[in-house]
Amino acid sequence: MQEEHRLDYTVLKLDAKEKTIEETEEILSLLVRESDTVCLADNGSLYLLLHQTAKEQAGIVQERLEQAGIRSSILTPEQEMEIREGI
Repeated sequence: MQEEHRLDYTVLKLDAKEKTIEETEEILSLLVRESDTVCLADNGSLYLLLHQTAKEQAGIVQERLEQAGIRSSILTPEQEMEIREGI
């Protein structure tokens, strides 16, 4: 029987409205790994895809972002499906 391999990931919706895109980019470059992906949706929403990060581990990243003035929320699987077409 073949073993199923799943990759953990978490998608965060970022709220950095009080910062310019340049400020946000600089903060993210310092706080997240190079392997993580920042996405800007057509509607202007900003998302952070944390590769190989389970939802239970994402709180560490959220704390760092919050300390830098960027709020975030973990998307549910349903919310992820809704945004896939807008990225």
